[in-house]
Amino acid sequence: MEYTDHLPPLREQDPALAAEVADLKGLGGVMAWMTGRGFPLAEAEVVQQDEFSLDFVVPLSRDGRWLVFGIT
Repeated sequence: MEYTDHLPPLREQDPALAAEVADLKGLGGVMAWMTGRGFPLAEAEVVQQDEFSLDFVVPLSRDGRWLVFGIT
């Protein structure tokens, strides 16, 4: 699956957020987006999946809402 394949379910739940993240490219793009939104980079978690991929987990709110980016 490609990144864009994961956007329709997000678009159904949160169209504004889906529009914000639709064009992000790579970890640098995600980190720049986080900085622009005021999300502290230190609060993101990195979960290694294998030697080629990781999940970058971003807390969206204090009520437990997270957004996960798969990065290869």
